[in-house]
Amino acid sequence: MPKYSMRQIKDAYIQKKDWEKQFPTIYYFSRPISFYLTYLIIRITDIPSRVVWFGFFVGLMGCLAFLFIPHCTVWLGISLIMSFAILDAVDGNIARVSGKVTYYGKFLDGVIGEIIEASYPFWLGLGLYLVPLKLGALSLWDLGDKSNLFMLLAGTAIMCARLYSTLFLVNYYDMLTLKKTVTPQGNITDPFKSSRYRKYWWYLLFINLHTLTLQVLLLALCASLKMIDIFLFFFAGYYLFRMFITFTFYTYRAQRNLS
Repeated sequence: MPKYSMRQIKDAYIQKKDWEKQFPTIYYFSRPISFYLTYLIIRITDIPSRVVWFGFFVGLMGCLAFLFIPHCTVWLGISLIMSFAILDAVDGNIARVSGKVTYYGKFLDGVIGEIIEASYPFWLGLGLYLVPLKLGALSLWDLGDKSNLFMLLAGTAIMCARLYSTLFLVNYYDMLTLKKTVTPQGNITDPFKSSRYRKYWWYLLFINLHTLTLQVLLLALCASLKMIDIFLFFFAGYYLFRMFITFTFYTYRAQRNLS
């Protein structure tokens, strides 16, 4: 098995470097950590899909850990979900430096990522719902006997709204492909392209709130401040808004490009 230096690992990142600058918590936090973890893991395996499946296991354990908040606190789940976010960067690092970037890998990475990233708020909400006592140690607002139920509803709203907002986008591009109006995307190893809206602060805020790294950092902050309810309510509102925006935006583009 070839051994890759840290310089080679970082140089292979050039494909995503400019695009990822839009996401500060990834660019300055999880990506740098992933380089060092990649340097260690690639000495064990240079097959990206193995790292994806291991990350999937870690992510699932993180989701399930939220069901045991009374026994192991919320921090075990937070730590495992953050580990998943970092491993999600490691498999891409390995694929690029080893020249094993494939469409199957992009598909698998995307599907596994969506499963964990969309569902962890539900498991968090369910875990808080199952807490036998009031959530005073974890929440800012006292909503009485319904507090636990509101946590579950907020987590469910985040999961459903995120999945639907993704569905609108995917369905639009599927229809473009069927109509054959989409130009070839080029080589799979070509640099990632950024949106023309990246110069606007509101666009950067909108897309960054969708990143797992920022969400888990905010969740850790809210847990420290005993404000997990604020985290869930805020992201429930964000994903409902995101669902509305993606539906409106892609319906408009579909009417213009698919008619």
